[in-house]
Amino acid sequence: MQKTDIAVNQQGSVLSYLIGVLMGDGCTYMKKNGHGSKYRTVFHLKTIDSDFADEVEKGLRQIKPEIKISRTIQKQHPNAHGKKPLHYVTTSDDFAQYLREITHNKTLIPTEAYEYPKKFIEGFLDSDGFVSINVDNKTGTIRLQVGVGKSGGYFHSIKKMLEDEGIKTGKMQIHRTNHGKVIHRIKFNPQSFLESGLRFHIARKQNRLDAYRKAVDIMGKQRVRATFNDYKGELLKVAIPYYRRAAMV
Repeated sequence: MQKTDIAVNQQGSVLSYLIGVLMGDGCTYMKKNGHGSKYRTVFHLKTIDSDFADEVEKGLRQIKPEIKISRTIQKQHPNAHGKKPLHYVTTSDDFAQYLREITHNKTLIPTEAYEYPKKFIEGFLDSDGFVSINVDNKTGTIRLQVGVGKSGGYFHSIKKMLEDEGIKTGKMQIHRTNHGKVIHRIKFNPQSFLESGLRFHIARKQNRLDAYRKAVDIMGKQRVRATFNDYKGELLKVAIPYYRRAAMV
């Protein structure tokens, strides 16, 4: 598949999004064709969010309407975190080989991603970003955490792309897992993220950002602190009653 084919079809922004998905939690791998000696490239995405799987499938079909896609759902093991069903999106079309080649098997961000940087970032965040909210019942302080965590030498480029879009980022943190894998993590300033116009295509994540935005509108920035803590409960149901009680004292 040639880059010009995608440009003619005016699907460059979709391509940038799908590259972001791949550079996040997507993957490509080589699979043998039956009992033959030839191999084919497979694009594969595993997610707990059905709407994210739908978005990726829609993007693949926009790039190539006749593409063959496999969609499956699998229940997680009882001991798995969250126990939510896993949604799989898989294709072995030549577009999978194209993605593998331009990203050098996920070792660098290709030039195609920079043509529509916001769409690339949204794909990457849908795939590997996180949003969490915490409300301190004693002080009423609302805390929002938005960020990404990933291994890979291209993470500095991700940080630069975020900053180019006006997102204030913290110092890159490096963690090592129990298995020795190195993970990089970037923290975002939530207000700058909201002002950038970027969004998640996953309701579970976007709803938390919308709740935070609404809290800012209602309570003012002075009462809403952007820090990094775990999500505990629904933001408005906990925070707004606190301020109403405080106002009556």
